[in-house]
Order: sequence, then C-alpha cells, then structure tokens
Amino acid sequence: MEYQMEKVDANHYTVTRERSDELYGEYTVEIDYSYEAGKWVFEDRSQVERGEGGEMPDTSNALPMKAISGILLTAAGALLLVGRKRLNH
Repeated sequence: MEYQMEKVDANHYTVTRERSDELYGEYTVEIDYSYEAGKWVFEDRSQVERGEGGEMPDTSNALPMKAISGILLTAAGALLLVGRKRLNH
C-alpha cells in the first residue's frame, strides 16, 4: 500500500492514500493524526471522490423500480375500476 505522509507541525501529520474500487471508482483518503498525552491519536478522516465513480456491484438489482411500477399499475387499475362503477350507476 503506497501512501504519502505530510508533516503539518511537530504534533500533527496527514497521511494521504490513493484508492480505487468498484463502488467508488478512484478516490483519495486523507487521515489526520495528532500527538496528544504521549501518544498518536486519530484525529480526522476524509474521502475525496474523483471521476464518475465505478461500476455498480454485481449485487445491485432493479427491485425498487419493479416495486414502484407495481404500485403505479395497481393504482391505475383501482382508478379504472372506480371510474367504471361510476359510469354504470
């Protein structure tokens, strides 16, 4: 794992690492460490995304869209039945 360490001051360092994966694409992770009470302490972590992002993982699916389509078709059918009843009476 390659990373870059930058000294901000005597008690503060920033570690930067370039990463890439299917979910986020290419991005940069920055982690800040500070020296407090005689030990190094994790201070902050940030992630900066670059590019368009990666491909969708194999586990993704269209289930939410299918559920919304089913709800809309059910509502349309219910409206047609109500309208038909009103015309017949």
